[in-house]
Amino acid sequence: MAESKGPGCEVTDMEDIPKRLRERYELLVALTDHFCDLHLTEEFKELCRKLVQVVCEEGFAVNRGNPVGWAAGIVHAIGWVNFLDDKTQTPHMTSADMAKAFGISQPTMMAKSVLLRKGLGLGPFDPLWSLRSKLADNPMVWMLKTKEGFIIDIRSAPRELQEEALRLGLIPFIPDPPKGK
Repeated sequence: MAESKGPGCEVTDMEDIPKRLRERYELLVALTDHFCDLHLTEEFKELCRKLVQVVCEEGFAVNRGNPVGWAAGIVHAIGWVNFLDDKTQTPHMTSADMAKAFGISQPTMMAKSVLLRKGLGLGPFDPLWSLRSKLADNPMVWMLKTKEGFIIDIRSAPRELQEEALRLGLIPFIPDPPKGK
């Protein structure tokens, strides 16, 4: 599978979704939307919708198997990237509770989630799949490689470098200056 486009891509019409998957796309969006409306947030719902789009575009076999299993795997994958199972996070939900709320087995949900995460190269703190409200605190958002090959935290770089990184789309916004500066 190719590296995912991430949530910056918008579905403007169904043209981006292969015709054979449009019905499944709509069903998966309905299932993930419903779950997020009941248990999570609008931010999770938005990321889940975008992940549904990407998995349909990238050729995952979402037309095979139980659609609820796929929907649960999608929500779990987004939750995994964003540490949904961390008790200090709000909202918080364990994998067992998520599977129970979807009405499927935890192994079924986990199998789909792992397939999606491996196929799309998702990892914890993945900036493309992180909740927007958490980006400022996500260390992966701010680590950039210089021309010389060094990794720097752009938050401590001069403002003009931050502005250039923003212009190039490497960071989502100019970070607040560190306290005391």
